[in-house]
Amino acid sequence: MKKSILKKKGVTGLSKMKATELNQALHDHFSEEELANRFSIRGYKLTPKGEQALKDHQVIIDLHPKKNL
Repeated sequence: MKKSILKKKGVTGLSKMKATELNQALHDHFSEEELANRFSIRGYKLTPKGEQALKDHQVIIDLHPKKNL
């Protein structure tokens, strides 16, 4: 899916790109708004500061109801 989106934009060398390189190419050639229109599911990654905040405040997290994903 990533390769086809980049191909439509005219990006070359896609067959040699690995997943991280494809992600970087998407970042380089598309705005966040353009990507939001093309993907229905987007992932997020916590920063080290965010991971530490979760560890420091586990009690608050445990008080909230859990969703079944």
